[in-house]
Amino acid sequence: MRALVIALSVLASHAGAAEFRGSELGGQCALVHEHEAALRSVEVAHGSQEEQHRFAGLVFDRHATITYLCKEGLITLIDVHFPQGPYDNVIPEFRAIYSNLSAMYGAPLYEIGDRETIVRGASPRRYTALWEGLGVHVKFALAPVPDRDSSNWLVVVIVTL
Repeated sequence: MRALVIALSVLASHAGAAEFRGSELGGQCALVHEHEAALRSVEVAHGSQEEQHRFAGLVFDRHATITYLCKEGLITLIDVHFPQGPYDNVIPEFRAIYSNLSAMYGAPLYEIGDRETIVRGASPRRYTALWEGLGVHVKFALAPVPDRDSSNWLVVVIVTL
């Protein structure tokens, strides 16, 4: 009996563990619209791509664009872009998102860049952190917008299985 309880506990701890924002990675893509509507997100036109669903909503109490990529009807990736802007303007977003991810997943498994030097007024620096846990891989980045004519920066979170 004790072995059965332990086995059921282990199985239950993994059920739904591969999720982010309440959406289960590997779960049914058909449920994304209902889920995002419950979070009061608004669908953003995404053209004719059936396997991509984009919404404007709040992530960690911050405005963001949330994109779900699906394959064969299952969620395979969640991409979250926060508003881009000048370096000093995106630093509060960077710090808040990092804090939330750290609260969810603990310390990053791997970091590229020195997070402590990313402060307002400092020379702009790239940063990337990677987490693994709860059945997901999370990449978090602060990077310049890939447009040579822009001085804007962005904060991005990408969650995969």
